[in-house]
Amino acid sequence: MIRVVTRILLKLARALNRSMVGIFEKGEILAASISGLAVSWGNELAHDWRFDLGFQLALGKSTTNLS
Repeated sequence: MIRVVTRILLKLARALNRSMVGIFEKGEILAASISGLAVSWGNELAHDWRFDLGFQLALGKSTTNLS
């Protein structure tokens, strides 16, 4: 019984990890694009947005929820 539960939990953890990686990958791309656009409009502070993990996570989650 313990082996079965352990296997299930391991599979669940792998699936959640893969989905989080995907969220961060999408967020990273969007953060770089938005940051570049804001910098081109004159907001020099926006350059750091592309490295903000919270910003990447928020953008990745928002696009994942829309898909």
